[in-house]
Amino acid sequence: MATAATAGAEGRHAVFFPFPAQGHVKAALGLAQLLHRCHGFQVTFVHTAEHNRRRLLRSCGLGALAGVSGFRFAAVPDGLPPFEVDASQDMGALLSTTEALVPHLRSLVAGLLPPVSCVISDVEHVLYGSREMGTPCVTFFTTSAFAFMASQQLQRLVDIGIVLNATACHRTTPSAIIFHTFDDIDREAMAAMSTILPPTYAVGPLPLLLGHVSSGVADTLESNLSKENNAVLRHEAMGAFLTHCGWNSVLESLSAGVPMLCWPFGADQYTNARYVCSEWRAGMEIGGDVERDEVEAAVREVMGGGGKGEEMKRMAMEWKEKAAMAALPGGPSWVNLKKVVNEVLSVAPARNMDVEL
Repeated sequence: MATAATAGAEGRHAVFFPFPAQGHVKAALGLAQLLHRCHGFQVTFVHTAEHNRRRLLRSCGLGALAGVSGFRFAAVPDGLPPFEVDASQDMGALLSTTEALVPHLRSLVAGLLPPVSCVISDVEHVLYGSREMGTPCVTFFTTSAFAFMASQQLQRLVDIGIVLNATACHRTTPSAIIFHTFDDIDREAMAAMSTILPPTYAVGPLPLLLGHVSSGVADTLESNLSKENNAVLRHEAMGAFLTHCGWNSVLESLSAGVPMLCWPFGADQYTNARYVCSEWRAGMEIGGDVERDEVEAAVREVMGGGGKGEEMKRMAMEWKEKAAMAALPGGPSWVNLKKVVNEVLSVAPARNMDVEL
């Protein structure tokens, strides 16, 4: 893949502000790298100071946030108390801080040069705040398209007053929605959403796309996040992957042609596990209240020489080929990335805000 497309890119400055959890940050960083390296965007990548920024500095050293020319990192305070570096992130606490982040983001955006041309986020308050600032915004959703489509069905419960309205933002606020996925695996959901959402674009799997990008920011940053995991999955000794079925992990496993033992425990993971096991036939699920004998039996079945294990390996290899085709230069994911750049991200703010929301 060629180096950054710099011609006419002077006005392209994207601010990324993913939800401050590992899977969201990792995928957003991949997309940010592609926009910077392949389409000449200036990028400001925003972390929350108390949690994500400190975690990265502790685990990866000062160089993890050094950035490169045209790609910089910034941080805004999240107001959370001190934390233990090895403790799991408190999702409830992180969610409770998102609205308070917006004034800090406003101050940051106001002082950036060149002026910000778009904000890319999956945080609802950030998207609303961007619209109020008059800055075009795009949702980058780091779950699968079918899991997002499932969440949109909550609107029926909202309409009858059973649950809070937590899905309307993405239908009314962004100019577009980018999904970390590829056409073959999410085609049905992407088609269904085209009737209820802004324009949607499938761009992924991001590790494969980044593999076609020449040296630079991709090599500088990706090494601290995903190269080790992908190298392990692609090792010839790898027979199966025990995973919680987060979407990044599912895509990485399918991209490597490795069948999965699925052990979901929250969020979109149950939906992902169902598709891995029932629709794509590339894995099997372990029950929630798991016992040693059940794990042993599942491992033997997945890695065994016949029957269901062989079928899972065959299907995983088929999905590996489809993912590779999507990410080839000129393939569907590159075409979709170019479309979202030309049709949405490069549109002048005044013109973009004329769109009825």
